[in-house]
Amino acid sequence: MLLPAESIYGGTWSSVSGPAPPEMVDFELMHEMRWSWTDLQNTPTYVQRYCWDLLNARREAEKAANDKAMEEAKRGG
Repeated sequence: MLLPAESIYGGTWSSVSGPAPPEMVDFELMHEMRWSWTDLQNTPTYVQRYCWDLLNARREAEKAANDKAMEEAKRGG
């Protein structure tokens, strides 16, 4: 579990690596949604899935915005 986590957090995990391990998804959902284990277990699977998808979409948008800001800063603009 530690190696996939290091790869995911380090930015070296890709779609070629496969989906994130279920334990990692559970951890991230619990952390981001502030759910307890019981909350997670009582949340329907489809709700967990769309929350996970939305969290990932938000992270990708934040990364793109950060990358754009860094590029503009390099160009002095």
